[in-house]
Amino acid sequence: MSLLNADQERERSEFIRPSPSPPSKRTIERLEESGNRNNIIAYKMLQGIHTLYAQPEIWKNLSDNTRNELTQLRGIGFDGCYPDQSDFKRIRDGLGEETEATKRLEETLETLETFILVQEGLWESMSTMYPSEDLQHILQDTIVAVHELPEIHGRRIVTFGSARTPPNSPVYDAVRWLNETIVTGSLREDGTSETVLSGAGPGTMEAANHGAMLARWNILNTLNNKLETAPEDAREEIQNAIVTARSQIHSMGIRIQLPFEAFWNNHLQLNLTIKNFAPRKGALISTAMGRTIKHNGNENNGHPNHPAIFAMPGGFGTEDELWDAACLIQCGKMPGMPIFVMGEQMSEKVLSDLEKMQSWGAISPDDWDIFTVCKNEIDAVEKYHEAHDLEMSSYTKNAILERAPTLNTSQTT
Repeated sequence: MSLLNADQERERSEFIRPSPSPPSKRTIERLEESGNRNNIIAYKMLQGIHTLYAQPEIWKNLSDNTRNELTQLRGIGFDGCYPDQSDFKRIRDGLGEETEATKRLEETLETLETFILVQEGLWESMSTMYPSEDLQHILQDTIVAVHELPEIHGRRIVTFGSARTPPNSPVYDAVRWLNETIVTGSLREDGTSETVLSGAGPGTMEAANHGAMLARWNILNTLNNKLETAPEDAREEIQNAIVTARSQIHSMGIRIQLPFEAFWNNHLQLNLTIKNFAPRKGALISTAMGRTIKHNGNENNGHPNHPAIFAMPGGFGTEDELWDAACLIQCGKMPGMPIFVMGEQMSEKVLSDLEKMQSWGAISPDDWDIFTVCKNEIDAVEKYHEAHDLEMSSYTKNAILERAPTLNTSQTT
């Protein structure tokens, strides 16, 4: 039961829905006709805008009009495009009197413009060798999705599952709770915590991002409450932790363009839109394991996070992602991170498939250890902590005590 008053409920409802509105069809057509589609540039732009947002002394001192313009740029970036000169001019024309906030924004815009010039020059030279625009987009998507994204945002919690899971279903509720509980409970003294990555769509993917944003709300409130009662000699450390937590991206998505999934879900701080399945699937798995294309195997990059894959009931895409991850672990191309198979129906299906494969002599008995079967979301949280040898926080213990599991044998969606 919520302990928030009506104003706090409204504030939280707005906070956990950070995704920008999709840009208009006219805007995307204008940018694509100008050749302004490049996920490498879009990703750089989104990082820059997030850096501004993460600093209240900067973001809150920009005008409403400027913040709206930057939010529209996020929508463009979420769709894989980047602004042209008319977009930059419109933002600058609306800045007004120079302040510390507008100076920081101008620095961000100048950095982005320089990056755009370099990238445009690079891909213009590449076009002599690879004249196909579609091929260039595949190369760009692959660079950002399976190299840059895992390098910066690697070792994440990824949930595979159906886009058709209804938002009021037991599975949606279980996934939301699972991600909220793990991320909130993982808060460290320095303000860092686990991060969630999904396929950015509706259904199970949305539930994972929803849980991540609720966790972000919980984390910032926990730190702010801690600051209020902290002795003077501890305040600086907590203030630094708050800055770190605000700067962290807790909820990420990698969207695939599909005719029956119109846009991204509402609970994303960062999103990439990719047209081809191969780099998108590679990104989901590479970012989960925290390994870029330059890595090979079980080497440790020293990252403090504890990655995992949670496999929920799903269709062709879910099966494809699940078995691809298992194959990479089996072949030594991916660290032995845990894959949790969720719910009895999904578990029975996977175990049945493994039995058939072993009867054919196609897998070894050790390959069964790649998967961890979980009867429900509480079991999954407990086994996640066991797999990584983590002590549960008091938050996690209380969340488990108060939870009545919704994922059981009779529910698939």
